[in-house]
Amino acid sequence: EREPWGQRLAAGIRFARGHSLVRLLLVGQAVALILFTLVIPIEVIYAKESLGTSDAGFGILLASWGAGIVVGSLVYLLVKHRATLTLIIVSTALIGVAYLGLATAETLLVACLVSIVGGAGNGVQWIAVMTALQEATPADYQARIVGLLESVAAAMPGVGFLLGGLLVAIGSPRTAYAFAGAGVMVL
Repeated sequence: EREPWGQRLAAGIRFARGHSLVRLLLVGQAVALILFTLVIPIEVIYAKESLGTSDAGFGILLASWGAGIVVGSLVYLLVKHRATLTLIIVSTALIGVAYLGLATAETLLVACLVSIVGGAGNGVQWIAVMTALQEATPADYQARIVGLLESVAAAMPGVGFLLGGLLVAIGSPRTAYAFAGAGVMVL
């Protein structure tokens, strides 16, 4: 039956709060998105100052992560029948390892290789989280819960951007990558 949007929202939030796996996935992804996105506004500074590369090098670095996403998406097709929570943990860890690798990379080549690994994790992670959330949610709540996840995905990058800028102001781009990588590994 049709319900006013406020009632649907409240019901979705109640459902999420009352189901531990759904709550864990939503909160975990919120924290992950903060950590994943805190490096986005500092990527140019990282490429130029930490790696000493050119505009072309920065483009290659970004393309490397993108290539990894494509690889990860293809890998997901091969491993999608595995336990979804295992896929989430492994793919999230790959992103964390990549961020830690980027924090210590001395050359563009190493940073690009590490970015392919992180991108591959990225290509699996979101799909695995969405799948786990859908599997844990009854049909009546699918739109509400996926809507909550999409809201989290829209809001958390702003927090990540602020945190990333703060970390660079306090330390350096490498500090931001190290913080993000360590946080993802703890998560």
